[in-house]
Amino acid sequence: MAALTGGAVIEQRDDIAIEAPALAEDGAVVPVTVTARLPGVEVVHLIGEKNPVPLIASFEFGPGMVDGRVSTRIKLAESSRILVLVQASGRLYANQRFVEVTKGGCT
Repeated sequence: MAALTGGAVIEQRDDIAIEAPALAEDGAVVPVTVTARLPGVEVVHLIGEKNPVPLIASFEFGPGMVDGRVSTRIKLAESSRILVLVQASGRLYANQRFVEVTKGGCT
């Protein structure tokens, strides 16, 4: 997190919606959709808290985007939080969701 944030203050926001199953049978294919309803979304980072390499993906948005929306499938090594870090209008915001994994997806 320190490498991504540079030590900046991160504000928790509920207007960063994270759609993911509460229970994923296979951690190798966990569907996740993030919608950041913040003005000026620049970057969305997906982080798997207990993954061997926590940073799963980063998505950059061009100017003029209305919402920062990302839909993808991720791998989770085990049950953990998915952290979403959003850079918007030069500030950092975050939200999180816990996903229970039956079978880990990272080997």
